[in-house]
Amino acid sequence: MEAAPTIRLRIWALFYIVLSIVETAEAQAPGPPAPRNATIDPSEARAINSIFRQWGITARAGWNISGELCSGTAIDDTTLDFSPGIQCDCSYNNRTTCHVTNLRVYSMSDWDASSNVVGPLPDELWNLTYLTSLNLAQNYLTGPIPPSISNLTRMQYLSLGINALSGELPRELGQLTDLISLAVGTNNFTGVLPSELGNCQRLREFYFDSSGVSGAIPSTFANLRSLEIVFASDNDLTGRIPNFIGSWSQLTSLRISGLSNGSSSLDFLANMMSLTTLVLRNNSISGSIPSNFNEYPGLSLLDMSFNNLNGQIPDSLFNLSSLVHLFLGNNSLNGSLPSQKADLLQFIDLSYNELSGSFPSWVNQPNLQINLVANNFIIEGSNSRCCSRVGIELSSTKFSLLPRRPPIFAIKCGGPQMRSATGIVHEADNETLGPAAYYVTRERRWAVSNVGLPSGSRNPQYTTNYVTFIPNIRDPELFQEARISAGSLRYYGLGLENGNYTVSLQFVETTIPNPPVWQSLGRRIFDIYIQGNLALRDFDIRREAGGASFRAVVREFTAPVRENHLEIHLVWAGKGTCCVPNQGTYGPSISAISVAPADFIPTVSNNAPNDSANDNNRTGLIVGIVSGFSFGEEKDRRTMKGTLVDGRDVAVKQLSVASHQGKSQFVAEIATISAVQHRNLVKLYGCCIEGDKRLIAWRCHENKQDIKLLDANITEFDEDEVRRVIYVSLLCSQTSPAQRPSMSRVVAMLSGDIEVPTVTSKPGYLTEWNFNDMSTFVDNRMAAPPSQRPSPLLLLFCVVVAFAVLFDTVRAQNRNTTNPFEELCSGAATDDAIQINDLNPGIKCDCSQNSTCHITALRVYALDVAGSLPDELWNLTYLTNLDLRQNYLTGPLPASIGNLNRLQYLSFGTNNFSGPLPRELGNILGLEQLYIDSAGVSGPIPTTFANLRSLQTVWASDNELTGQIPDFIGNWSSLVALRFEGNSFQGPIPPSLSGLTSMNDLRISDLSNGTSSLDFLRNMASLSTLVLRNNNISGSIPSYLGQLRSLTLLDMSFNNLTGGIPDALFNLSSLTHLFLGNNMLIGALPSAKSGNLLNIDLSYNELSGSFPAWIRAQNLQLILPSGLNCLQRNFQCNRDSPIYSRFAVKCGGPQITSSNRIVYETDDATLGRWAVSNVGLPSSSNSPQYRWSSSSQFTNTLDSELFQTARISAGSLRYYGLGLENGNYTVRLQFAETAIQSTRSWRSVGRRVFDIYIQGNRERQDFDIQREAGGVSFRAVEMSFSAQVLNNYLEIHLFWAGKGTCCVPTQGTYGPLISAISATPDFVTTVGDNPPGSSRSRTGLIVGYVMCSRKGKGRENLRMMGTLGDGRVVAVKQLSVASHQGKSQFVAEIATISAVQHRNLVKLYGCCIEGARRLLVYEYLVNKSLDQLLFGIGYLAPEYAMRGHLTEKADIFSFGVVALEIISGRPNSDSTLEDDKIYLLEWAWNLHENNKDIELLDPTLSNFDENEVKRIIAAGLLCTQASPALRPPMSRVVAMLSGDIEVASVTSRPGYLTDWKFSDATTFVTNTESSNSNINDSYMNADYSTSTTMVSDSNNSPVNPARPILHEVIGEGR
Repeated sequence: MEAAPTIRLRIWALFYIVLSIVETAEAQAPGPPAPRNATIDPSEARAINSIFRQWGITARAGWNISGELCSGTAIDDTTLDFSPGIQCDCSYNNRTTCHVTNLRVYSMSDWDASSNVVGPLPDELWNLTYLTSLNLAQNYLTGPIPPSISNLTRMQYLSLGINALSGELPRELGQLTDLISLAVGTNNFTGVLPSELGNCQRLREFYFDSSGVSGAIPSTFANLRSLEIVFASDNDLTGRIPNFIGSWSQLTSLRISGLSNGSSSLDFLANMMSLTTLVLRNNSISGSIPSNFNEYPGLSLLDMSFNNLNGQIPDSLFNLSSLVHLFLGNNSLNGSLPSQKADLLQFIDLSYNELSGSFPSWVNQPNLQINLVANNFIIEGSNSRCCSRVGIELSSTKFSLLPRRPPIFAIKCGGPQMRSATGIVHEADNETLGPAAYYVTRERRWAVSNVGLPSGSRNPQYTTNYVTFIPNIRDPELFQEARISAGSLRYYGLGLENGNYTVSLQFVETTIPNPPVWQSLGRRIFDIYIQGNLALRDFDIRREAGGASFRAVVREFTAPVRENHLEIHLVWAGKGTCCVPNQGTYGPSISAISVAPADFIPTVSNNAPNDSANDNNRTGLIVGIVSGFSFGEEKDRRTMKGTLVDGRDVAVKQLSVASHQGKSQFVAEIATISAVQHRNLVKLYGCCIEGDKRLIAWRCHENKQDIKLLDANITEFDEDEVRRVIYVSLLCSQTSPAQRPSMSRVVAMLSGDIEVPTVTSKPGYLTEWNFNDMSTFVDNRMAAPPSQRPSPLLLLFCVVVAFAVLFDTVRAQNRNTTNPFEELCSGAATDDAIQINDLNPGIKCDCSQNSTCHITALRVYALDVAGSLPDELWNLTYLTNLDLRQNYLTGPLPASIGNLNRLQYLSFGTNNFSGPLPRELGNILGLEQLYIDSAGVSGPIPTTFANLRSLQTVWASDNELTGQIPDFIGNWSSLVALRFEGNSFQGPIPPSLSGLTSMNDLRISDLSNGTSSLDFLRNMASLSTLVLRNNNISGSIPSYLGQLRSLTLLDMSFNNLTGGIPDALFNLSSLTHLFLGNNMLIGALPSAKSGNLLNIDLSYNELSGSFPAWIRAQNLQLILPSGLNCLQRNFQCNRDSPIYSRFAVKCGGPQITSSNRIVYETDDATLGRWAVSNVGLPSSSNSPQYRWSSSSQFTNTLDSELFQTARISAGSLRYYGLGLENGNYTVRLQFAETAIQSTRSWRSVGRRVFDIYIQGNRERQDFDIQREAGGVSFRAVEMSFSAQVLNNYLEIHLFWAGKGTCCVPTQGTYGPLISAISATPDFVTTVGDNPPGSSRSRTGLIVGYVMCSRKGKGRENLRMMGTLGDGRVVAVKQLSVASHQGKSQFVAEIATISAVQHRNLVKLYGCCIEGARRLLVYEYLVNKSLDQLLFGIGYLAPEYAMRGHLTEKADIFSFGVVALEIISGRPNSDSTLEDDKIYLLEWAWNLHENNKDIELLDPTLSNFDENEVKRIIAAGLLCTQASPALRPPMSRVVAMLSGDIEVASVTSRPGYLTDWKFSDATTFVTNTESSNSNINDSYMNADYSTSTTMVSDSNNSPVNPARPILHEVIGEGR
């Protein structure tokens, strides 16, 4: 890290280089030194002072030296290269008046870490009308640019880049016609580029990359003919590249990428002869490359990759004298390479084209990097050094020359070999790659290809490393290095056995920090392709990690391998920022990759072949064995030594064939050790049986000479561990300090987390001592020539034996289930009384034809069958019923499915298929029922489906079906049920559906584009369920809907319906649920309503008038309860008179105080601070749920209880903060998936997908909790958003847009789910956060307590039994205040048992201290409990004390306690000390939170290093965190203590301490009734009031389909 801001690389989009030069040269120069009577304009002085005051910044020394702003450096000839600063021109009014011409508040956090400029642009800024230069870049400015910017008419250099500004770019920018440079990139703007900018005809530099703008480039930009530099990447620009850009003939740098739609050509380049940099990447450019590139003499960088260019490469392009970097990969170029190349052209990417032929001589030039992967070159005979035989094989587009290779590989991207906590060895990937390079491993197991030059970076990096601790992963070392790319990064698995594989990709964002600093505005976005298929678009590591950096993210994919190779492609598609926090910070970054078979047993070895072996030589793995030489010899076996062809020394055991013991040993050793690769097991290289010889080849233990160092008294030991210690010692005792590893690496080596590097030479202090040392580790003289070596088989027998042992049970089970009868068509298969739905798995047969039985029905339902569909299935051509629902079937649906032309019932929904629907399905003319919902299929519905006129039921929701809903569906006249929800269809709804007159159940939702009407419904008189949600339907509600006498459910919410509500609709006798919310309906409510209509949603419309009498009907769930006035469109409650500045909600559950002391109010609290509104009926659910609860423990959080309840919704869930003070807020949403499992079964196929809106702005689309949690359930996910409150209310909207599954694992499992919400201000508040009319009460928890018996009496306490008001029998313990033992017990029991809910612990209902009474209220257990054994945790980690989980992280906890004991010179618990010091951890945290850590030090120590003390304390606090995942591994602890790495920041108390607030009148757990009085005293800061008692309340009523919860205090006047 650089030491000072003056040497930092603070360049953004090249603008800041230019700006620092031209601000002095071209801006209006300051006048001559001002006379002493020249003063700044008073209005400008007020403006500057006000601006600085609002931003909290002060002038630098040397600027304001006399109290006059325009003095010192503001008027001398000093270049303004510091911040904050101004320059003045004092030549006005006869040199008596000064005006500010230059204001620089640039990257304030670089100059002063405490001066981070945050907030909106001050209005006073626009009063500085003499400004010619304004630089506010690299801060955290928010809000819009106001129209008042038009006041700055003298402006020439305007930089607002790298901020968080929002809103549309104002058209008033076009009035700044003197602009020379404009920078607005890296912001959060919306809308189109204002056409008025075309008036700025002097503009030479325009930077609007990553600004957020969208739409087409305005035609008025044709006037900007002075432009020299344009940065326009990472936006939502649409349309073609305009031809008028060709008139920008002065351009030197042009970067445009990621244009969607349209096809562009290169004709506009004809007159741009001044270009030095041209980037036109990923713009759908077609045609050939122009031949006149020789007319561009200054061109040094050309990138036209990822387009549709065709034809040959012009020779002139390769002979440009100034061209250094050329990127033409991923096009359709053909022909051969040019025969000549300019010497300066050193970096060339031509990968993924159709190039062919042989290689010209220039490919042998030194230092040349050329990437030719995936072309059609002639490989054999090439002597090119840059394209060696190992690597050039990748230039075949079919990878056809690669032999079959191992079935598994793992890569430590960008770093050294490393073994994970699960035992996976990640191979090293530390080869140096440049902007156009690839690398293939020696074993040809895998390869990597990189293309891309980091924009603007003077020192391009292709790997990154860091030492920050990663808290949420077991292998933090795995993320300390990463491979990065500025364009396209591909990894290839080579020679793989065909089959389905699980691909695991591991990421972490370490370059972009967390907000709110300007460096946090960076966004690294790229796409992930697996086998050429887009798996994840716009993947953002930090977003996937819940908005946090330094947090591991793991994503898994299933990939089919059909041609023995696998391709993993990470590609930068132009999205994301380019230069925050440094130049070139963009593009893919990946830490590790692992690939393993998903659903098949490999039949090939995992060892690399011997390249030098020929086909006729049977010599296999074990070569170089010298028969007769042995380390030792026993009766049944001999041990010998040999050498493999790759130089590895091996130890070989020869077993006796005649000996049963030998056979047993052979099978056992192969099965256990070959199948398990572990650092504590000797490595088995292979085995063979040939004739009477049985050989096992192990890693050679180096003649065992090193073992002789071992203490002779030690009889039991692991040789690998002994050698590891010895090798580490030799490494640590090297002569040069640079060759000795750090202590953290030493610990990692000793623990086996990383490999020990080879020690090849003696240290210098020994080599000069002339030892006559005859012992060696390897004696090559013992290796025999190949002709004398045995010729064993390869590893086939080894694999067979291993499978025989490991999978024998599985095979036996398969035999029992595959053929349960001698005759399949017998028994239940032919019994007419047994239906196919009664069998699973099962078949039904028809034996009526010529004594031959045919299978007519096959059912394999919800059996977790994994893998692709077997080809034999399509031979069952007599099938009429095929049910494969709810499994884990993968791969595409083959065309052979059309063979089953007798099918009437076909169901393969809820699986994990891929690819399109086969058109051959249209051949099954008799098909009546088709269920393909949540199947994973994609693409348009084939036109052949027009033939399926017998269809009666079609369920096809939750897929990626695209295009328009076909018109021919209107001809499926027999159709009764049609479900098209949650696809990617485009509108409108086809009018031809009007022909479906038999329709009973119609569900279509989420159509994009197009406007639909309801005319097609006119003839559907039989409808009982009609869902047309979110389809852009316009017009009024037709009156004939009131004639649908069978209609029970009608949902037309989230459309554009207008007009009034027909009275007939409210009087339908069968209608029970009506959802019309989020439309534009007007008028009054109908005056009458059917008695059955009890669930009505009319929210978010324009309805008005008074309420009819029927709204008071019993059981009616209309969104009209008390407090409705607060939720009308203007949110009147406390409008303009706010009383709150924060709120927190425990969604769906009781009040909880989190580990960071936030009090989350119960979801049915009645305090007026917030409200909730729910709309939606769970589809097909017989028992709709609106809350969810789970007793599971949750990971990735200190507050597991916070996630054990949640609010769920089948449609739209809104939370409102009411009466809030205006300003910017941080909104934190907490989620955890509990209903959908993360196992490899059909239950894991479920996907809960919804959108998140904050203040009406969509912040996250297609949000998937489980995906955000790395693909696992029961893992906490926190998302943070910034929200601006302008009208005293905040709206958080979770919206189901029809995506995701509906019914996995149960019906109705879809839609939003949220566990907790909090909103906190980003400003200093001026309100008290007290609800109106609040008062304090001393009412306690033990209401209705009956002291009915005395259980026992001791010296210090009294045990009794009683009954609470709700009937619960409780045990009550009364403790003595005067007794230290009583206090100790009270503290210990509350801390351990109240904080932990566990089946082996007695449940603590509540507690109370008042005066001399201390009461603990327990669950009553007849046979007592173990609570008395848990009076102190001591050195035991919480997970061990509470759950019996003993891991190495429990040792870390103990180490942390001991470290704090050592530093403090006292035990962890000492009752003789003051109350606040009794418990060491609590005392340590109290000091730490008050920045008084040093007071923990043992007072008897007089000489010490304060930094070392603080380091030990911080490490101790980190080691004693509640969650094992938050504790570092021991190697990291040692690194922290030794100072090799920084100690990770510790910001919050562990969970077992957060509720320990000990005073004589304090309690901990509240219920709704008793908390009303003191909620605001404890709210958000845990400032508990005195004499209060509390108990948990189990009665929390759910929110029904259309009922909000609103605090009753607001509704008092209803």
